[in-house]
Amino acid sequence: MEYDGNLLKFPGGVEERKPLEQAARQADWLDRFLQSGVGEKIRVVPVLALPGWYVTRVPSDLRARVVVSNCTNPAFLMDYKFGPPLSEPLRRQIAHVLTERYPRPDVMD
Repeated sequence: MEYDGNLLKFPGGVEERKPLEQAARQADWLDRFLQSGVGEKIRVVPVLALPGWYVTRVPSDLRARVVVSNCTNPAFLMDYKFGPPLSEPLRRQIAHVLTERYPRPDVMD
């Protein structure tokens, strides 16, 4: 399948934008949620996983808001373009905010 930064083009002429829009909306929500919980801006990058598909990034003038990957090699997420690693204290804060919102089912009493 091909991705031009704005549109997913599947074989047979099927074109789709809705999964990209949903990924962007979810990332925006998580961005706001984390910012309200930790008190500072946290960069959230939306990633759309399409397991089993070979994803070709078609050159375009558009800057892709959503990263699209088949995730066979998730090392791309460690790329410098996603920013520097978060500090250990900030990672702990984020983990705390997320576990407060989504506690493990086995410890909910």
